[in-house]
Amino acid sequence: MNMQGLVRPLALAAVFAVATSASAQISIPSANLGTDGSLNPFQNRTIMLQNAPTGLWDQAGDGRGVYDAEKWAVVYKYSSVSIPANVTVNFANHPSGAPVVWLVSGDVTINGTVTLNGGNGFVGLGAPNGGPGGFSGGQGGFPFTSGRGPGGGRRDAFNQGTGGGFGTFGTTRVTGEVGGYVYGTGDLVPLIGGSGGSADTGTRGGGAGGGAILVVASGTITLNGSIAANGGNACCGESGSGSGGGIRLVCNSLTGIGSVTAIGGNGGNTGGFGRIRTETNNDTLATPGLPERSRGTDPITIARLWPDATEPKVTAVSLGGRPVPADPRALCTFGNTDVELNSATPAILTINARNVPLASEIWVRIVPATQGQNEQRVQASFQTGTFQSSTWAATLPVSNGCSTFTISVVLP
Repeated sequence: MNMQGLVRPLALAAVFAVATSASAQISIPSANLGTDGSLNPFQNRTIMLQNAPTGLWDQAGDGRGVYDAEKWAVVYKYSSVSIPANVTVNFANHPSGAPVVWLVSGDVTINGTVTLNGGNGFVGLGAPNGGPGGFSGGQGGFPFTSGRGPGGGRRDAFNQGTGGGFGTFGTTRVTGEVGGYVYGTGDLVPLIGGSGGSADTGTRGGGAGGGAILVVASGTITLNGSIAANGGNACCGESGSGSGGGIRLVCNSLTGIGSVTAIGGNGGNTGGFGRIRTETNNDTLATPGLPERSRGTDPITIARLWPDATEPKVTAVSLGGRPVPADPRALCTFGNTDVELNSATPAILTINARNVPLASEIWVRIVPATQGQNEQRVQASFQTGTFQSSTWAATLPVSNGCSTFTISVVLP
C-alpha cells in the first residue's frame, strides 16, 4: 500500500516594500533581481518548469528559475516581461506540481496570452494534469478515481463525477449535495491552484484544475492580451470538470483592456470558480475578471509573497511509523511513491500543527488511485501541545494499491 502527501503547507515571510507616491516603484527584497534575464518570446513558448534547479527562491537565476521546495514555487527573477500579440506562453509542470512566481524588476506587458489551464478529461485510463499549482482530474476506466486536490470532485449518489471546487463549490446534479469543496484564501497567500473533477464509475474521466501564478512587477503591468488559469472540461456528461485556478498580480500600476479568467471547466458537472487577486496603487485595468477579481484597495506599503511565521501550518510527519518526506510528490508510479506500507491494516498519520487553535478541526482526505474506490475523509484527533505547536493523529484506512492524501484545517 502506498500513501502519499499531496499538498504541503507553505511558510516563512518575504515582503515587498512599496512607496505610496504616484511615481513609486515596488522594492523587491532580493539582491538577484533580473538574473533570469528578460522574457521576450517572439513565437509561442513553453516554459519548462522541470528544468528549474532546486534552491532558495531569492538566489541568482540563470534563465531557468529556481524551485524552492519550502515555498512550493518555481520562481523567476526577470528584468522585464514582454509577450507580443499572437504569442502564447504556457508551462510544462515541475515534478512537484508547484505554481509559478514571476518577480520582475521592470515592467510587464502582455499583449499575447499566458495560459495555465488544466487538461481536459478523456475516456479511458490516465488522468489529465492540472496547470502548475493545480491538481489532476479523476481517471476514467479501471481504476476510476476522484479528482485530486483539496477541493477534488468525488462521485455523487448517482455515481456521477462532481466538479472540483476552489473559490466556489463544484457542481453536482444531486439535490442536497455539493461537489468539490471550497478552500484557500481570497488573497491567494499561499499561492495554490484548482482541483480536479471526478471520473464516474465507468470510463469517463474528469477535467483537471487550473494552475496558479503570481506576477510582481516593480513598475507597471499592462494587460491587453489574456491570462487564463481555467479548469479542464469533463470528457462527458457523467463526469466532473476541474475548477479554475489562481491568478495574483502585484504592481505599482495595472492597466490595459485584456482579460483575466479562472473559471471552472464545462461539460458534465462543472468546476467551481478559481480566485483572482490584484494589488496595485493605480488600477485602470478595464476588466473586472471572471470570476470578479478581489482588489487591494489600501495604498500598498507591504505586499506578501509567502505566509508569515504566525499563520497556521500543518505538516504530515509520519504514516504507519514511516517518515513523510518534506517535499512529497504524490506520484502513483512504481518506485516514486512517498511512503510505502507493507500491510493493509489501518495506519496512523501523525500531523504537526503550528499556530492552530486547539478547537480547530483537522481533516485528511484520502483518494485511492486503484480499486475504483471513492474518497474518504477522516478527522484527526488532538494529541498534545499548544496553539504554537501541537500534535494530531488520524487513523487512515489502507487498501492495496496507491492513494494520495491531503490535510486541511477548519479554524473555529
